[in-house]
Amino acid sequence: MHTTVLEVIGKEPVTLEEAKEHLRIEYEDDDNYINSLITIAREYCESFTRRVFISSTLCFTLSAFPPRGRPVELFLPPLEVVDWVKYKDDNGELQTLTEGEDYLVINSVMPNVIVPVPGKAWPAGLYAVPDAVQIQYRANPGDVPRSVKQAMLLIIGHYYENREMTSDRRMQAIPMGVDALLYPYRVVRF
Repeated sequence: MHTTVLEVIGKEPVTLEEAKEHLRIEYEDDDNYINSLITIAREYCESFTRRVFISSTLCFTLSAFPPRGRPVELFLPPLEVVDWVKYKDDNGELQTLTEGEDYLVINSVMPNVIVPVPGKAWPAGLYAVPDAVQIQYRANPGDVPRSVKQAMLLIIGHYYENREMTSDRRMQAIPMGVDALLYPYRVVRF
């Protein structure tokens, strides 16, 4: 299983102005660096929570469909729309499944899932390659929760103040810090 971000469509949930206000910085010399920290902080929050915080087009690949009609869990929700579901048949030819006829999209659960239409099963006899099943979808977080933005600001502040790989001082996580802010949004897999 692997999810690839094909395109980032939206804007970062934390603006440069918000980050600079948090850092108490009024000059422009570090703007490029701070913008890179905003992206790093978002990517950390996405990895920790297993969801996106910026509108994106993604491609999820599997080596096979789940057994016995089990759902395909789409990592990095929240799902906006499934563009297509394709698979490589036993000859290596790419085939496309049709939503409503072959599969249903269920975005009322987390993680979002795709299931075979009742009475049908996932195709069998797939080509034995790591990307035999390919699902392209768009994820859209809508309004990013304030606590996630606050976690991003804490991460930005940490990396802004600690620019080296090592430190000669003892650091420890603050109580009610990044993890506490992000845990309520973490997607638990089936």
